[in-house]
Amino acid sequence: MLDRKIMPVKSVIHPLTGRRVFFGRKQTPIEIIEAHAKIKDYLPLESLPTAPATIDYSPEAMAALLLIYLNNVLGCCVPAATEHADGVFTGNAGGPAIIFTDTQTEFNYTGMSGGEFNPADPSTDQGCNIDTALTYWQANGLLADGSHKIAGWLAVDPTNVAQVKSTIWLFGDNVLGLNLPAAWITPFPSESGFVWDVAGDPDPNNGHCVVAIGYTAVGIIISTWGMIGIMTWAALAKYCASSVGGELYTVLNPDWANQATQKAPSGTYSLLVGYFNSMGGTVTPPVVVVPPPVPVSPPVVVPPAAPISSTVYITDVNKYVSDVTAAIARSEAAQSALTSELTSAPLTSSQRIALAVANAATRAASLIAKGSKEIIE
Repeated sequence: MLDRKIMPVKSVIHPLTGRRVFFGRKQTPIEIIEAHAKIKDYLPLESLPTAPATIDYSPEAMAALLLIYLNNVLGCCVPAATEHADGVFTGNAGGPAIIFTDTQTEFNYTGMSGGEFNPADPSTDQGCNIDTALTYWQANGLLADGSHKIAGWLAVDPTNVAQVKSTIWLFGDNVLGLNLPAAWITPFPSESGFVWDVAGDPDPNNGHCVVAIGYTAVGIIISTWGMIGIMTWAALAKYCASSVGGELYTVLNPDWANQATQKAPSGTYSLLVGYFNSMGGTVTPPVVVVPPPVPVSPPVVVPPAAPISSTVYITDVNKYVSDVTAAIARSEAAQSALTSELTSAPLTSSQRIALAVANAATRAASLIAKGSKEIIE
């Protein structure tokens, strides 16, 4: 474990675990905060769909939100907040919430500190400012392969409740930078469910970064130090105001949308890009890939039957007539022989009956043959 005795970042004891937790947000210069594009400068809220009365995106991301992400040994509250946020994005996009390893958190801390933090040198653990962190997140993502980038980020007015609600609902987040008043950490929250309300002046020694993942009638739902709590609307307006060193942003992340359907909890990703850009963002709209049409098999053409040659037909008929004529001749000859036998030979009664039946059958066959010949002719 790192030697915390030489670390400049402030820490406090977590009463539930008995372990220390650290701050780590450096103060972003106020001129930089004020220079960021603000939603109120671009978009009347009336042009947005009305946000629901309450929203809570934490249940689908709880596996990630309950992790401290090294903020109990390092002043990495800013990268921890971004990793919590990406857990919310991925967890609500239909997949499991992404979980970052300690090595990945250290990697992000190094990048978001502008390269100042070195895991091998404890003296470099001095936190980072949110502006640098968000710039890094947009350019480099949260993994070494460059994935999990945000598409853009905008400043949000912490005094405008409707604006805060709309951005949390639409984009799944607000990223808060503030100096906590002493009363919020003395005593320190012991478990999830705490409420931070207005409680005196902000303390510059308590620079911290948390992520908002929902809201209620009381205030915003926040994730910090592996716990979930509430910050009242009044507290948000007071401590995130730029005049006292606070800052509030919303980020747009493609992870918020399901990769297969391109749908987020609050709408399609392309629709959210449109909202984001109408608020002052400059995100390139996603390319909509239209699948090629399914080829239609040509109809099976059945060739017409070959015409029957009249010559062949006549030949076949003539042969049939010839066969029938021969059958008639044979029937008549057999009938004549039977008649002669019946009249000349001395026969028993049984023989006479048998010959009579045979004679009748022969005459019937002869009549049928003659009838077929007449029909054909």
